[in-house]
Amino acid sequence: MLKTCSFDTLLDEADRAIQREPIIHAENEALRSVVESTRANIAAAFAQHKRVSARLRPAYVTIHID
Repeated sequence: MLKTCSFDTLLDEADRAIQREPIIHAENEALRSVVESTRANIAAAFAQHKRVSARLRPAYVTIHID
C-alpha cells in the first residue's frame, strides 16, 4: 500500500500494521521504535510542504520523503 497522508495518519497506519502481524514482540517493539523515531522528520517534511509516503509491509515500514 502506498499512500500520501498526514503524519498522524501514517503513524496510526503503522501501529495498525504492527498490531495485525503475528511477529514476535521484540520485532513489534523495534518497528514501533523506528516509526516513533521518525515523527519529527515527518512533521518537518510536512512543515516544508514535502510529500511523505509510506509503504506498509508485514514486517517493516518504508517512509519516503521527497
